[in-house]
Amino acid sequence: MTFMVHDVEGRAIDGRLIESLADERGIALRSGCFCNPGAAEAALGLDANTVAPWFEGRRDHEVLLDGMGRRGIVLAAVRASFGLASDFADAHRLVDFLEQFVDRRSDALIDEPMVHG
Repeated sequence: MTFMVHDVEGRAIDGRLIESLADERGIALRSGCFCNPGAAEAALGLDANTVAPWFEGRRDHEVLLDGMGRRGIVLAAVRASFGLASDFADAHRLVDFLEQFVDRRSDALIDEPMVHG
């Protein structure tokens, strides 16, 4: 299941931050392009002419994120994978975790501690 988390003002929250905060709580999420080269660029409407100067001869995910950041673009997709070993408790922990973002500003996520549950 792929989703994005937005703050109270509708701004997408960087998926890497969501992944990191979830990891602190023992919840396994994945963020980024999900091993699909070009997926983020296509989804965000970035063509080859736009991204080519960012790489200057090397194709690196961090270079892409830096270039996007300089343009104010946030890569916010997050994925939760459920399978045979998953149960209701896993889904419930994810929902409890995501509920903590309701009514919060994204800039406050770093300054304010989140509730551990």
